[in-house]
Formats: sequence, structure tokens, C-alpha cells
Amino acid sequence: MRKNSRKKYNLLYAQINEEELENLKKKYAHSSAQVNEKKLENLKKKYTLGKVNFDSVIIADFSENLKSVTNSFSFSDVTVKDVKFITLNQWFDKTLLKESSANQIYFPSIKLTNYSKFRENYFKSYNKYPTQISILSYDILGLIYYLKKKQGDNLLKNIFNKKMTYVGEIGEFSFENKTVNHKLNIYQVLDNKFLKIN
Repeated sequence: MRKNSRKKYNLLYAQINEEELENLKKKYAHSSAQVNEKKLENLKKKYTLGKVNFDSVIIADFSENLKSVTNSFSFSDVTVKDVKFITLNQWFDKTLLKESSANQIYFPSIKLTNYSKFRENYFKSYNKYPTQISILSYDILGLIYYLKKKQGDNLLKNIFNKKMTYVGEIGEFSFENKTVNHKLNIYQVLDNKFLKIN
């Protein structure tokens, strides 16, 4: 058996169990090097031996690139049955609902009801939909007003020192010890819906 062929075979066909794999290794070890390499290369492209050795996959991408990545996992037979797919805030991209490979993907986000309401109000006022991050500036104005009312003229001096909480359109902010935390919701794409899971 050639040195390259002794690598641990991570990727195997879904139906092949450990015993069948051992039989295949023995069979290919005694065949010609050319057939051996080719067959083993095909096996390596298929599936992980036994179960996958990770429980989640984090995909830091959006839109078509995200769908391309989730779809590529189906070619290596790694599915939502094996792992959890987690991504960045997708701003409730409705095209994810139509993509079967994105079904059951998890992402953090602001409240869907608040985001939808903001988009509709913006459309009524400006006859176009806002960019996805426009809602952030909307909340910043409310936050500045809140802080000014709460802390008066010492706004800049005390802004992050006092422990306090502010609930805006995009969620809950907490301030303590010069740290700002923004609590987001976790959503899952499931059965053509965005399901809030926390």
C-alpha cells in the first residue's frame, strides 16, 4: 500500500460502515496503485467515517454565498441531522425560505415584528424600503434621548459607567462597567418561516 493511501480516511459513502470500510481497505491494498488511488480518492469525497466529529458549523456569509456553502455540505452528506448550521444576522432574507439547504439554519437577529413594522413605516414615509441597518440609526436616536434624560449633563462622563438597560426597536441594550451588551434573538429557518427559538 502506498504511503499516501495510509492516510486516515475521513470521507466515506453514507451507507458504508466500519466493517465494510476495513474490507475495502484490504481490497484496495492488494490492487494496482492506480486503481487504489482513484477509488480511495472517490471514497474520501463522500462521507465521514461513522458520525461527524463536530456538532455545529458556523458560516460567516450572506445571501447567495451562504446558500452556496450550505448547499455544498449536502454533497459531502453533512446535513442538519448531523450538525447545526449557524450564521450571522441574515436580516430575514426571504430567499432563505425557498432554499432547501438553508432549512433549519440558525441566526441571531433583532425582533422580526419590530423589523417588519419599521420597514413598513419607512416605506409609507419615503416610498421605498430602508437598507437593512437603517433601523440601527433609528434606535441610536432613541438611546441618546434616553441617556440624556437619565443622566442629564453628565452624559459623556457617565454614559457607560452606570448600570442600566435600554429597550429599543432592535432589542435590549445593557450598560455596565464601560461595556455595552446588545441582546439578540435567535431565529431558525424552519418550514418556510422564521421561527424565534429563544
